[in-house]
Amino acid sequence: ELKLANEQLTQRADQLRRLAGELTAVEQAERKRLSRILHDGLQQHLVSAKLQLGGLAEQIENEDLKRTADEIEKILGEGVSMARSLSVDLCPPILHDGGLSEGLEWLVRWMREKHRFSVDLSLETVPELREDVKILVFESVRELLFNALKHAQISRAQVRLELMGEREMRVTVSDEGAGFDTCRLLPAGDGGGFGLFSIRERIGLLGGRVEIDSAPGRGSRVALAVPHGQAYAASFPAVGVCPPVVLPPRDTAEDQETTIRLLLVDDHALFRNGLGRLLKNEAGLEVVGHAMDGQEAIDLAGNLKPHVILMDISMPRVNGIEATRTIHREHPDIRIIGLSMFEDEERAQAMRDAGASDYKTKGCVTSELIAAIRGSVSRQ
Repeated sequence: ELKLANEQLTQRADQLRRLAGELTAVEQAERKRLSRILHDGLQQHLVSAKLQLGGLAEQIENEDLKRTADEIEKILGEGVSMARSLSVDLCPPILHDGGLSEGLEWLVRWMREKHRFSVDLSLETVPELREDVKILVFESVRELLFNALKHAQISRAQVRLELMGEREMRVTVSDEGAGFDTCRLLPAGDGGGFGLFSIRERIGLLGGRVEIDSAPGRGSRVALAVPHGQAYAASFPAVGVCPPVVLPPRDTAEDQETTIRLLLVDDHALFRNGLGRLLKNEAGLEVVGHAMDGQEAIDLAGNLKPHVILMDISMPRVNGIEATRTIHREHPDIRIIGLSMFEDEERAQAMRDAGASDYKTKGCVTSELIAAIRGSVSRQ
């Protein structure tokens, strides 16, 4: 009977562990869904409207109307920034594009830039983690830093990640703030939010543990110990692919010798088409083709031989960074300008490392993008 009871307990623990992982996955899927609505829907419409208005404002001669258009463009730009910030807060792209280390490094910058809260980060080599474990650890660290920001009455904390043998990873969040009475932790649901009690429960269900050391007046130290092993590969649904667009020449043979030929690469047709209409009216620029992902960009770069490619970063099949690396290797004379919704220096540097000559956010003013296009060619 004792053996049977132990087997049932083990089975029950395994079931709870799977349920905890599924709960984290469901929560993250909902965050991704909302983030995608903001990124693929609202942001694209706002950016497209801002681009179109910027081009229209250049043609307005009445000063009062021009000032009004400039104000509207400014408001749209603020809307883009707000939507971008919310999208990133919900689901930081770097956490999924990279790993836990990159996610924690982003979190340190985000706390400093958004809340003026400094975090001293110490990282050992991070092992491969299951997606649910990686996300839960990241969200737990973010919540612990929020707690320090709100309650500890300090402006600095420490995060240390270290390996404890071959099977366990420990992440410790500590501060020298006000501290708290560990006996007064509220059960999940009593205090709301993703608090300490909830963190301890959910880390425990994944086979880990949480150690809390704190007292009023002497700071706090919370250590998350989680198992680690081989991560399973993420799978992505198949994406329907539309054929790339090759546009007929607009100018005569003589004009084409001085015209800058452009290839637009973006998986959002609304933004791509809006940008194409805007650039079509610009003297000395000609859009010769559209591509909706990195693989199409690679193929069209060889066929169309554009002078400049405007390359989105986040795309299906082949992303902008990999496409840039391939095109730069095969066609070093083609200039590539990275485009993204995110003001992210890591992404900008990754594009430059891959061979891009410049990087712009999609919310930049039209004149800045056009200047970057002309400038990239003049530097050849």
